[in-house]
Amino acid sequence: MPIQHFSAVHPQVICKWHKSNSFILPRRHSSQWLQQWARRSNLRSRLRKIGIVLGGVMMCGSAVYLEVKMLDENLPSFNNISNMDRRSESKVSQSFSRIADLNTGPVKVKPRSDKLAAILPWLMSQSNDHWNLLKLAQSESRLARIVGVKRLVQKTWEDYEYREIRQAADYRTFIGLARSEDADMRFFRKPPQITDTKRELLTELRELLSSLPVTEDPCVGYFTSAGLQKKESRDLGRLFWNLENADSVEDINKDNAANSELSILESLLEAILRQSVIGNNTVEIVHKGGLALLRRSLLSYPDNVHLQQLCARILGNLALLPETHEHIVQSGWVSILVKWLKSVDIDVCLNTARALANMDIDSASAMYHDGIYVLHPIYRSKEPIYADVVFVHGLLGGPFKTWRQGGSDQKNIAEVEESISQGLYTRCWPKSWLPQDCPHIRILTVEYDTYLSELSAICPFDREKRSLFVRAKIILQKLRKAGIGERPIIWIGHSMGGKLNPTFSVTQLFFSSFLIFIFVYFFLF
Repeated sequence: MPIQHFSAVHPQVICKWHKSNSFILPRRHSSQWLQQWARRSNLRSRLRKIGIVLGGVMMCGSAVYLEVKMLDENLPSFNNISNMDRRSESKVSQSFSRIADLNTGPVKVKPRSDKLAAILPWLMSQSNDHWNLLKLAQSESRLARIVGVKRLVQKTWEDYEYREIRQAADYRTFIGLARSEDADMRFFRKPPQITDTKRELLTELRELLSSLPVTEDPCVGYFTSAGLQKKESRDLGRLFWNLENADSVEDINKDNAANSELSILESLLEAILRQSVIGNNTVEIVHKGGLALLRRSLLSYPDNVHLQQLCARILGNLALLPETHEHIVQSGWVSILVKWLKSVDIDVCLNTARALANMDIDSASAMYHDGIYVLHPIYRSKEPIYADVVFVHGLLGGPFKTWRQGGSDQKNIAEVEESISQGLYTRCWPKSWLPQDCPHIRILTVEYDTYLSELSAICPFDREKRSLFVRAKIILQKLRKAGIGERPIIWIGHSMGGKLNPTFSVTQLFFSSFLIFIFVYFFLF
């Protein structure tokens, strides 16, 4: 068939045949084909540009999705209250800094950019380099810091990597590590050695109390005066009945001196505890060396549990102010608090948990004032919290001993501690047993003064605080700062605590949509 006839009858077929066999078209068909090819090329270039744009959008969307998913898995959700009022001031870090470690000397910190940590924290969290995770933990983004600390705890490092982390970490990272349940003790620096001083500890404590501003609270003044005026006393009765034995007289004098010094020390620490409740005095205590004096008190009596309770309680009050957190970390208290958090003594453990919770402003905006203790969770947790459970003790009770397991009076201390370590006995069943059945709740307990008469009152100047209404109002003010009222509340009261619960609702300080009152009356006659 001639080509002219074929192209005239079948123009589309000849075009296809031309493309496949590179046949040269006649002039009248080549111009038309070139125009079509130009239009198709222009369309392809446009489609290519659109594809590039869509690909970039999809990559950014995938990055955002992975970031949100990872943050949702790692963020602790038991503190979903606004954190605007407790934002710590951002600290400008130098590009190079030398941080002296107590054991191995200074180390040079690598300079790294915070832009990647602020934009894509999930990308840096997948790194196996401890420097990347440490930089993520020190980012200006609060969410990135939480993810970085979690990744640091989840991985197992070499000894030199632990050393570099503890040398280069900032105070917020140390606090986050201390609030992580599985944190290795090699993350934390050893407390700095206290230089020997010729001045006596009791003298310096008295000078610290005397230098604090006078407050209008009569109870604070009462305890301060009692601590300053307490003098050494001797057990004259024991000395009189043992005059025949000279050796026993010397032993009694030594015992009297030790007991008298310990009693004075406890009175002075009790006065500092009362002073630490006042905001202005809190800063003065820190700036005038109160943290070092507390450590010296523990070094004088390392095995005294009561001194540990007082120190942990004082630190909990000091930690209510964010500007004191860095001073507490630098003074070496974090490693001590991490050990106390695992203590068998329930008072030491929960006072320590309160102090660390007040310092952890990244994952917690709740502030636990003196007398409010969190039983669960005491570590950072990603479990959602659906309700708050508040335990209120009764007459002559306590925040822990009222909820202890019975049968401990027939055992000695060693047997009780062994049973606690094995999980067969508990000194606070809401802390040990209730989270196992109800993990999605926050458990708090309240401490307040209860009196049977004016002679047994702790402070003789707080008569106006002894009515149920005033006590309920004070407790509610503290509970509101702990975040109570944002979720459904379950009240559990024992004895007088059951009478305080209805008073809570009368004061109308709560706006929770759901309240459950459980009144448990156990009157012992």
